Amino acid sequence: MRDAGEQPSMSRYPGLPSQPWYDAAAIPAAVALERAAPQIIAEFGQLDPSAFVPEAEPIARSGSWDVFLLYERGRRHDERCRLFPTVTAILEQQRTNSHARGPRLLLAVSTAFARRPASGPTNMRVRAHLGIEIPPECGIRVGEVSTTWHTGTCIVFDDSFPHDVWNESDRERIVLVVDLVAPRPQRR
Repeated sequence: MRDAGEQPSMSRYPGLPSQPWYDAAAIPAAVALERAAPQIIAEFGQLDPSAFVPEAEPIARSGSWDVFLLYERGRRHDERCRLFPTVTAILEQQRTNSHARGPRLLLAVSTAFARRPASGPTNMRVRAHLGIEIPPECGIRVGEVSTTWHTGTCIVFDDSFPHDVWNESDRERIVLVVDLVAPRPQRR
């Protein structure tokens, strides 16, 4: 039940329970991504590094953060999606984020010695990261809990919570980033 003074907004949905971290095994899209991780990693391994562009979000950061967008604000990049049929098929079969800003599906690269604190715009989505190339000395903190990625596995978090991502290694860190509809409470 929502507080009488709480008003719906584009960025925060009142009364929607949220938490910093989610169990990837309970998120069908994350399970499907992990099952297909070897094929997904092989498809991304064929991508020319020059296809990446600098990340455009106006967020304070150190180091370089580059992306290869498959979906951006709900807009499908057909030519790019054809290069990656496994991940595209999986995510088009799953529930993706349906709020006005639209889903994002992208490959994200952080260069050596990069750091980025952030906070996402809405609690109506969760963000899944599938580890593609994960050097040591990389991590993410959401809320008060820190973890790292592992190649071929997903982490799932609510990025509307303050979070911090870092790469303190001398190599690139690469993850597949997928926006999904935030899990809803089970009805009794």
